[in-house]
Amino acid sequence: MKKSAIWIIIFGFFFPVLQGQQASDPSGLIKTVIPLEDGCYEIKEFTSDSVLLYKGKLSSIDPDVRNGRFYFYSDSGSIWAVGQYLNDIPYGEWIQYGPSGDTASLVDYSALMNFLMEEDSTEFGIEILYLCEIMPKFNGGDPAIEFRKYLSENMVYPPYAATKGYGGRLIVQFMVDTTGRVRNPQIVRLGFTDLNMEALRVISESPGWEPGLQRGKPVDILFTFPLSFEAFNLPARTPEPEKAKKKKGKKRIRQ
Repeated sequence: MKKSAIWIIIFGFFFPVLQGQQASDPSGLIKTVIPLEDGCYEIKEFTSDSVLLYKGKLSSIDPDVRNGRFYFYSDSGSIWAVGQYLNDIPYGEWIQYGPSGDTASLVDYSALMNFLMEEDSTEFGIEILYLCEIMPKFNGGDPAIEFRKYLSENMVYPPYAATKGYGGRLIVQFMVDTTGRVRNPQIVRLGFTDLNMEALRVISESPGWEPGLQRGKPVDILFTFPLSFEAFNLPARTPEPEKAKKKKGKKRIRQ
């Protein structure tokens, strides 16, 4: 590790990417990348005033491919989130901590990966409807209200996307089959990878629905839903007074 760090300092002029600062980064953050002996890279990103936001491991830097465990830090230097990536995709358990250090949220993407692989190998019927005489119900009510409520209560803002300020509007599509089970969820309007995975996770874990009925018989119904992730207005991009920074930091930790 020490040899790699010295090599970067000496040859930084010829290798600006390995030196760790990318002025053209649209997020406005300062990135440092250090080559490791196993051929991978350690990555860290800081605010403009040198506050560490996260650190992790890359298997490639052209483009960046996240692999392994990532740690995310609050303004006070404590870890507020930790999780791992597999080939740039969130994988396994991701934990976010509250201000007092207790677990604020825990999600597991392993089950999602298994679910998606099973769905990918499943052949669905040809007749899938968009409308039927009696539409499916969620929690006994209108999905436009009840399912949106479920999504808003169960979605967790991915730490990397929150730190970088990534957000936006996704459009997801899924089928409610004749048994009321959610099947084959897909992102038809893509966003950032971490946001896509979180949207798919929440949908795949949906409780059962009341299936739709056509002429008194259950039918498969296709649903399309928009999902919004509001981008965080981070102090690193928009300088604010010290009090405002502290308030922002606490809000980010709760996520």
